[in-house]
Amino acid sequence: MTALHSLQLKLAKRYAKALSEFDDREQIYDDLKKASDKIAVTACLKYFLELPMADPEDKKIVMDEAFEGVCRHTMNFLCLLADKNRISYIDAVVEELRKKLDEINNILRIEVFSAVELLEDEKLKLKEKLEKKLGCGVELDYTIDKNVVAGLVIKIGDQVIDDSLRTRFEAIKRQLS
Repeated sequence: MTALHSLQLKLAKRYAKALSEFDDREQIYDDLKKASDKIAVTACLKYFLELPMADPEDKKIVMDEAFEGVCRHTMNFLCLLADKNRISYIDAVVEELRKKLDEINNILRIEVFSAVELLEDEKLKLKEKLEKKLGCGVELDYTIDKNVVAGLVIKIGDQVIDDSLRTRFEAIKRQLS
């Protein structure tokens, strides 16, 4: 990890902690996510906001126009990032704020890999089963992976639950050899 990346992560965590203490933290997250997405797809906006020589007042005018409708706390935070030439930290802040909100709301993010798209009722049953088993809310992120042969691979943080047919075949193959 580079020193810059380490500093960026440290500051992103600090910013996320501070932002999570506001009552409108969910709105702030939504606003920052939209701002991050807009900055990512608008090269000239990103360039201008990251430009150290640009006048902070000019940056504020541009941001008022570009991010019209965001809450006051979000706009103040965006101005802080721009004033400190840290607008490039926004993605890290969004990611850390999401983690902080998940912690506050007792939500666990889980990745689910399958060979084919699951039906909506299958997704609902899986979600309910995992919530009951884990004792918290879950957000499932589904990915189709052609390497999964029937069944599912579920990734919860660092833990992987592989209930695919391929894994079962490999286990049988190891037992037979």
